[in-house]
Amino acid sequence: MNSLLSSVWLRTQLCDTTAQFQALNSTELPDGATVFNRQDETLWRLDKTAGASFDATLQSNVLQKPNDGTPARWFAEQVDGGSPYQFSGYAEAAVAVTMTSNQWNALGSTAGTFTGTSGTGSHLFTQNPTTSQIVYNGPPRTVLVTMSASINNGIAATPIAMHGVIALSGDVAIGSSGAQREKGEMVVTAPSNVEFTQIVVERVVQLTPGATLQLMFRNATNGDDIVVDYYQVNIAPL
Repeated sequence: MNSLLSSVWLRTQLCDTTAQFQALNSTELPDGATVFNRQDETLWRLDKTAGASFDATLQSNVLQKPNDGTPARWFAEQVDGGSPYQFSGYAEAAVAVTMTSNQWNALGSTAGTFTGTSGTGSHLFTQNPTTSQIVYNGPPRTVLVTMSASINNGIAATPIAMHGVIALSGDVAIGSSGAQREKGEMVVTAPSNVEFTQIVVERVVQLTPGATLQLMFRNATNGDDIVVDYYQVNIAPL
């Protein structure tokens, strides 16, 4: 029983102050150990091999460096009940998308159109305001990505089959064709140039430092262009 209690203590601990938390000897803790800091209302998880990779890019509310001189780093899991691994973004104006028949094309580009907010002000995610491409700046993490859009068949009244997919680090290339069902591809019929059709695409991905995310479209019917009147993205940790 004592050994079991010791194991639990090493895996999850409580600290009353930030000073107590920073004084922990990470060499004595197993990789993945968690500590809840009551002073900052933050749950931290230990990565014993992260090293200095994130020191210059992540803020102190997301990353803590132990003072014991090891390559270990503490990454925030929960801050004030929220997660720094959440992201929400949207388009502030309609975006025209030029299509080529049966080829994948990315949402964007219109300067200053796209905006977003990272969970708890962490800046783990950044979104290009022109292209909508999202860049992840943190440690490896599994997340659920949901992107939705309202599509207007902007050329003619001919119905078109519009496919959507979320590209991870360019694994759906612009100009490529063909189905991407293993990546969560969805399809809707956009009936005419006076109606908007909603499409929602989801994908579970393993994010790594520098990974990118972007919504892609493929017109499987013809080369008619589209207008995206509404766009929303949400990223949630799993």
